[in-house]
Amino acid sequence: MASVGNATDFGDLTVARSDIASASSPIRGIWAGGSPGTLNTIDFVVIQTTGNATDFGDLSQSRHSPTGVSSSTRASFAGGNTSPSVVSTIDYVTIASQGNAIDYGDLSTARDNLGSTDNSVKGIFGGGNTPAKSNIIDNFTISTGGTATDFGDLTSAIDDNPACSNSHGGLNDGYQGTRPLPFQEVGGDVGMFAGGSPDLELIQTISISSTGNTNKFGDLTTGRRQFSGGFSNKTRSLTANGYDGGSPGYPAIIEYVEFATQGNSANFGDTSVGSETGGAFANNTRGIYSVGFSTGGLINNIEYVTIGTLGNAADFGDMTGARHNPTGLSSNTRGIFGGGAEAGPTVVNNIDYVTISTTGNAADFGDLTQARNQLASANSTTRGCFAGGASPNTTTIVNTIDYITIASTGNATDFGDLTVARRGLHGSVASNTTRGAFAGGQSPASNDVIDYITIASTGNAVDFGDLIVATNNVGASANGHGGLVGG
Repeated sequence: MASVGNATDFGDLTVARSDIASASSPIRGIWAGGSPGTLNTIDFVVIQTTGNATDFGDLSQSRHSPTGVSSSTRASFAGGNTSPSVVSTIDYVTIASQGNAIDYGDLSTARDNLGSTDNSVKGIFGGGNTPAKSNIIDNFTISTGGTATDFGDLTSAIDDNPACSNSHGGLNDGYQGTRPLPFQEVGGDVGMFAGGSPDLELIQTISISSTGNTNKFGDLTTGRRQFSGGFSNKTRSLTANGYDGGSPGYPAIIEYVEFATQGNSANFGDTSVGSETGGAFANNTRGIYSVGFSTGGLINNIEYVTIGTLGNAADFGDMTGARHNPTGLSSNTRGIFGGGAEAGPTVVNNIDYVTISTTGNAADFGDLTQARNQLASANSTTRGCFAGGASPNTTTIVNTIDYITIASTGNATDFGDLTVARRGLHGSVASNTTRGAFAGGQSPASNDVIDYITIASTGNAVDFGDLIVATNNVGASANGHGGLVGG
């Protein structure tokens, strides 16, 4: 769903038919009933594989045009038409097993061709034919059954109406929609911007799901710096390395703050070498960054830390090529470095990836739509976006936004444009699983612009608010980005 493109053949039902009900758990998809005539057939597939459906069992009565809802364990099929009459029957099956359906309830009014949706606990049925078109909405509890009760009315009487929700039984064992995901319990919406140019020590925060200007959180304490790498888990934000204006130039330090405790940063540990302009990302356990540029030139090393502890960085592996000013993003399992500049400097469109839980060298992922460095990134659990930068050299500014599907490999696709074309965005984005906010940058002077995108869509960025002070190349992090979901 996070990508776009044509559908691919999965397999075949056991019987060709239309007017069919469907339901799912996170593992299995199920179809029941249908026509021609009236059928009692129930089929299932395992969603993560491909192949033909397998016979599951039979409905309690043959019918076409029923509808389906599900929890993560139970599928229920309601209403339908036995030809010649519509029925109120609600059947259920246990999705993980096989066998015939059991009649365990009724709609408030018999009807067919109705729409349905659920939140894994409650099933909702709306519209349909009685045989006249209906505006009735019923609800019932999937785990217990019984006679459905009145929920309200549709705005008009309709049939053949599709419905959906963000919390049905096929999603995360019904977890979404019925109670918060764990990362939401500790906030999940704080965006943080640390340091910046010229040698700024300020730490600023926003609430990503809202709009408005930043607020002061505290200060970096062991070095005022820019071009640092920012990364975070659900509770802790880290800022690694950077340029401090020349004394000593590239401090080999990592600082941290706790999202829940406003104040100045504290020492976390040391990196193997002082550097600037490396890309960074994290999941709940590990923070990973590329070393970037140091006194001796470009370095292709990748290092990591365990965020929940304190201590020095360790070697992870190497980039596919030494470069500075890439940007980093991640899912819970995979980390991505995008763009940057090689020696010369030569701006590149390379995208690399690593598996966060292992160590080893990065592999080629694909290419950006446009070679550039000093760009920013934002990500959900499934999609990564790259924004702005300098291309085709280190000074020409662009407003390009493009995106990839993190779990696959391949070239990036155009997403839209920033509100203001700018470079100096290295690391300067905070995202939750829905929205990415890009802060500061150079256009060509430093600016205080914050704009945002909705990651799952495409389109141009929208104004969010302003930084406390105009700056560029900050180290950014958030406690609800896509790399923190699922672990």
